[in-house]
Amino acid sequence: MSKKEEDSGEVKITLRVDAELLQELEDYMTAEGKKNRSDTIRDFMRYCLKNKETIKLGGMADSVIAENKRLSRELEEQNAEITSLKEMLAKKEEQVSSLIVTNENLSRKL
Repeated sequence: MSKKEEDSGEVKITLRVDAELLQELEDYMTAEGKKNRSDTIRDFMRYCLKNKETIKLGGMADSVIAENKRLSRELEEQNAEITSLKEMLAKKEEQVSSLIVTNENLSRKL
């Protein structure tokens, strides 16, 4: 750390990123209305360091993807069950309508 850095309490860090990561950063900054790249990166660093216990770098993405897939399968199963129940309800409604008509016809005969 240089004398100037010691006096200011700040350290200059050079960060090299590929074009794809830089574009993601620029897109994020545009979406969030941020103008200063250094401030944005510092905010990310602060957030990550404050939340390091809940952020599992490297493993979090895989577990989130797996959980999303599990939830998607569960939702598909529930939707299939709902569709089946709707079909059963429609058949029961037809049966009830038929019984009502039969009952009315029998009542007229009496």
